Amino acid sequence: MKYYCIDCKKEIKNRYAIRCQSCAKSICRFVPKNLFYKLYCTEKLSIPKIAKILNFSKTAIRNSLIRYKIKIKTISQSKKGNLHNRWNPNKSKDSSGYVRIRNPKTNERVLEHRFIMEQKLGRKLKSSEVVHHINGIRYDNSPKNLCVLLKIKHKPYTLIYILQKKIRQLERKLNEKYIKD
Repeated sequence: MKYYCIDCKKEIKNRYAIRCQSCAKSICRFVPKNLFYKLYCTEKLSIPKIAKILNFSKTAIRNSLIRYKIKIKTISQSKKGNLHNRWNPNKSKDSSGYVRIRNPKTNERVLEHRFIMEQKLGRKLKSSEVVHHINGIRYDNSPKNLCVLLKIKHKPYTLIYILQKKIRQLERKLNEKYIKD
């Protein structure tokens, strides 16, 4: 297949050249608008992925999108929801930092740590039971990091409570030291 420059109409010998040797225009101009539109808007591929497919630089692809008046998405627009590379429709993090998943049996959204403990115990958790994250990281739901406690006994195990207790002990030691001096 032969390639011709749109501007100077001369044949381009090197298919992989970035610019036309005669008029120094970007070779990306030879790629039709409908192909860019299909790859970028319909298939929702990123500029780096299109550059890899078409064997052009990212800058050449970006400039071609601008030339063809195809609106370029910002990083925040292209990384939201199902466009994000780690998007999972059945798993999300809520505002308090806990992971919610879709229960495969009931299809309702449940807290992942409670679901994991129910599977491990083989029964539903009681309303008086709390699943405690041993390391204090709410999204770390590995079974070795989870334990079941009664609501009454949960507070002494929370990281904040432990830290507050340690601060009080250190304050007492400081007070004792300065009172003796």
